[in-house]
Amino acid sequence: LLKYYIYRSTTEISENSNLTPIDSVSSTIVSYVDSINLVNLTRYFYSIKAGNNQFQKSSFSNSISVRPNKPLSPPINIQYQSAPRRIKILWKDSTGKASSFNIYKGKSKNSINIYKSGIKTDFFNDSIVEKGTNYYYYVKAVDSVGAVSDSSTNILAINAGSIFYVDKSNTSNGIGSSNDPVNSIQGAINMTIKGDTIIVKPGTYNERLSIDSSITIASIFILSNDTTDIGKTIINGSGITNFTSLIGPKNNMSYIYDTTGIKLIGLRFEQFSGSLYSTSSRPIVISNCHLNSITSNCNNIISGGSNSIIEKSIFNNCSGQVSLGSNSTINQNRFNQQNVSCNGQLINASNSKLKVYSNIFNNTNLVDVYLSGSDSNFVVN
Repeated sequence: LLKYYIYRSTTEISENSNLTPIDSVSSTIVSYVDSINLVNLTRYFYSIKAGNNQFQKSSFSNSISVRPNKPLSPPINIQYQSAPRRIKILWKDSTGKASSFNIYKGKSKNSINIYKSGIKTDFFNDSIVEKGTNYYYYVKAVDSVGAVSDSSTNILAINAGSIFYVDKSNTSNGIGSSNDPVNSIQGAINMTIKGDTIIVKPGTYNERLSIDSSITIASIFILSNDTTDIGKTIINGSGITNFTSLIGPKNNMSYIYDTTGIKLIGLRFEQFSGSLYSTSSRPIVISNCHLNSITSNCNNIISGGSNSIIEKSIFNNCSGQVSLGSNSTINQNRFNQQNVSCNGQLINASNSKLKVYSNIFNNTNLVDVYLSGSDSNFVVN
């Protein structure tokens, strides 16, 4: 016995098969590793013949069949994006052949364990994270028969901050980071807790805002201090008919749950038949906003609780009065063509210790500011 001849075919091998050996090994070797032009997951049949030094060969041995399965290469380009209490992990399928991906997570490099399996996309949104906590992630690719690749490089993701971003042009509706914004203001509100800020990128948003905690909603103006950003960030109420206020509490509650109230900064509100905000038991801050054609139908255009502030804002062609609770301030605003024929006065400052100063009233019919009582109302305009 001189050597063994190795035969391979993609069909079953019989005694009559006319095959050329793919390789041969010495008679002292009793195993063989085939790595010659194999196609992953293709079934191959193998058989062996023994040969002597006179070039004579035996019959085929019994055949065996196998399907080679080299695991896929690991995912590459792993990255992350962070929004309040959310981390988005992104990667690239290096082969384009993965059926799914497994996500691994831990608070240290030595504590990473499998976290989620069967992910069918090339990203994963993790909403179970703690603010200010570091997390390590890596990803593995899984092929069509369940073989798992090696790990991608691991990535350290840091969850920090309290700012969500909104951009209606983002068709995929992201997690709220600057690079992956939510595509509606209400969608961002639904993810907020007390103290969070929502920054709305330019666009027209046809939404009613239902809020249940003390948050800030602002345009890019809050970052740029560029007043042109105010006019570019529009909340339009023209198609909203089932609510009496453009901004109000969720679930038909009569007040915003949290006693701190909300802040609106650098936004343009327009074309709504009803109040902008009418929650007299909770304060509101309206700063550097534009209100156009908000018609409250003989009700208050703004009704806010104690310690409310309306400042540096412009009211154009609106109707209804402003009524705020004690210790509130209305300053540096411009009221143009405000219709208060139903209410009798634009600002009701009776018995509220209201400070009203440095405002401009232009073509406002009837009374601009109504005062009564003796509780130190302060009005200079």
